[in-house]
Amino acid sequence: MHGAGHFTKMVHNGIEYGMMQAYGEGFEIIKNSGYDVDLSRLSKVWNNGGVVRSWLLELAERAFDEEGDALENIRGYVEDSGEGRWTVMEAIAQSVPAPVITLSLMARFVSRQQESFSAQVAAALRNQFGGHAVRTADAIESQVAAESYKSVAPSTPAAPATPIAVSSEQASEAVMDRTMQAEHAGSQASDPGQVVKDIQGTAQGIYKTDGKKG
Repeated sequence: MHGAGHFTKMVHNGIEYGMMQAYGEGFEIIKNSGYDVDLSRLSKVWNNGGVVRSWLLELAERAFDEEGDALENIRGYVEDSGEGRWTVMEAIAQSVPAPVITLSLMARFVSRQQESFSAQVAAALRNQFGGHAVRTADAIESQVAAESYKSVAPSTPAAPATPIAVSSEQASEAVMDRTMQAEHAGSQASDPGQVVKDIQGTAQGIYKTDGKKG
């Protein structure tokens, strides 16, 4: 570090990581809600006196305006230039809890992974100790194929989310079976709109399952 100016600039950029992550998460919740929201216009509204107004939100408005709400031409691969890492390292050195900045940095690492080995290990362990179903590579490819239809399929409003609760191993497996069936349909069906409805119906079925979590 070369004085207070460099140090505060480092922390400034660490804060920026957290703000960007929060905006991204908020917009994704809205995008997946089933409501037809113009994200560019929403950004402008929020920036007109909203508590979350900022220059970053002005940039979000511009990005949605130029790229479209779906950001289809932009992959969610987020690099970092080091300031977030340095901020987290300084927080650790000073024993200062900085969970938002730290997790926003970790989220960038996650964005660069094609597959998470730690998640694979967790899935394998759940299968070993509880017989919980696992997703195979073929099933994931089928899901990707089904998801690709969404850009051309008619929009169908999603059901409001309610707490997910699965009471038993049998119920958990039933939920997984419905999900797998919807994914398989995505690779076989000729009607993209029906594929999307099937997947959304599966999600609604998951939300309506009663009992405790598996």
